[in-house]
Amino acid sequence: ERFLFSGTSAAAPVVAGAIAALLAREPGLDALQAADLLAAHANDAGAPGEDADYGRGTLNLGWALGRADADRIDPALATQVYEAA
Repeated sequence: ERFLFSGTSAAAPVVAGAIAALLAREPGLDALQAADLLAAHANDAGAPGEDADYGRGTLNLGWALGRADADRIDPALATQVYEAA
């Protein structure tokens, strides 16, 4: 059987697992620092910047874990926004 599962109830265990992965890799971090790293390395989604639909973006654990790799680049384009003004 398949179920659609979304919202904060679905996101909370994913984010908790990502924080645990950061803490396992870098034991000097505390949970708040790990959460801040995830927010800082999230992929922007929806309208540019923080917004009501996507908050600060979508989780990208790979970017948070690989943030010290100067050779890592992200050529992806998440969205385009045209402002007529």
